[in-house]
Amino acid sequence: MLPRALALLFCLVLAACAGEKRPGALIPVTGAETGGRPLDIMVATARGRDAATGFFNDARARSLNFQTLRLSIPPGHEAGKIEWPDSLPGNPAKDFVALDNRATDAAGFVRAVESRLTPSGEVLVFVHGYNTQHEDAVFRLAQIAIDSGLKEVPVAFTWPSRGDVRDYVTDRESIMAARGLLEETLRLLARSPRVRKIKLFAHSMGAMLTMETLVSLKLQGDGELNGKLDALVLASPDIDVDVFLSQFSIIGKRPRPTIILISRDDRALNLSRRIAGNVVRVGAASPTDPASVAAIRTYGFTVIDLTNVQTSDRTNHTKFANSPAFLQQMGGHIEAGLTRGRNPVGAFIADTAGAILDLPSDLLHTVAR
Repeated sequence: MLPRALALLFCLVLAACAGEKRPGALIPVTGAETGGRPLDIMVATARGRDAATGFFNDARARSLNFQTLRLSIPPGHEAGKIEWPDSLPGNPAKDFVALDNRATDAAGFVRAVESRLTPSGEVLVFVHGYNTQHEDAVFRLAQIAIDSGLKEVPVAFTWPSRGDVRDYVTDRESIMAARGLLEETLRLLARSPRVRKIKLFAHSMGAMLTMETLVSLKLQGDGELNGKLDALVLASPDIDVDVFLSQFSIIGKRPRPTIILISRDDRALNLSRRIAGNVVRVGAASPTDPASVAAIRTYGFTVIDLTNVQTSDRTNHTKFANSPAFLQQMGGHIEAGLTRGRNPVGAFIADTAGAILDLPSDLLHTVAR
């Protein structure tokens, strides 16, 4: 059964054109006016570095590596998409490209973040999911930042996913090996007096890495990073629901928003469920199930159901990134404006275009009745 499920997952992800290896995509393009929109991204990574090329690979590093990037988003960028180069080097007129790419150390990483902070002092740390190369994670964060009008400083934390659908189990072990390095990254940022808020945005298997890191911080007595940990967004979390509730039994109800993006037709998570012994994954759970309702109430979750959203993603696993309407609302701080001033705790539905509906009564009350 397991090999068959993996084969199905392999076909699905290939159909969605994910996981293609593009190790040279971040080589800076020089000698041309890009005409695109520049975007700076800082990177902390648990990946090893290839000595011959300098590219980050899928080796598990024992210590953090750091990178500062200036990217260019093409003038004709279509919201919800990443315009990958057909060949390298990319064409700045129509492709996502790098303008600058520099290795740095921990102090240089923090200085780079600090130099780009707005007066609010906000940072967003993005943790990617399974079957993701380093370059994929960086460009995905860039696409989200541009399409959502992100005001926070974008920071990518990349872990050593092999970027191959056949390595699901190896990737899950790699996130466990990366827990300490994500924790170190968050502590580096939290120690900066100029960083006031750290928002965490984790996708798929990256949500498991993020949750395990938050559990570790909580057990050490610093679960909210000295009050700097702000909104936590978990998109399509590939986590066993029982494990998730166990993690939150340690973390407890957070003082700031915890937003969970789900899609009940997520084909990747449904296959992950089969691989994991038919245990429901959080990102594909029903928000009206009594256990879900109880968890939402207990821990103050905001659950946004994207099942109705129509995008080009055949796996329905990256709807949050492929829906321009949803990204625009996310960029408008959905944790504050989701319900137009009402308490955002509860379950909400997005329409086919990705717009979050302000329901007459939230799903919690509907189910309770």
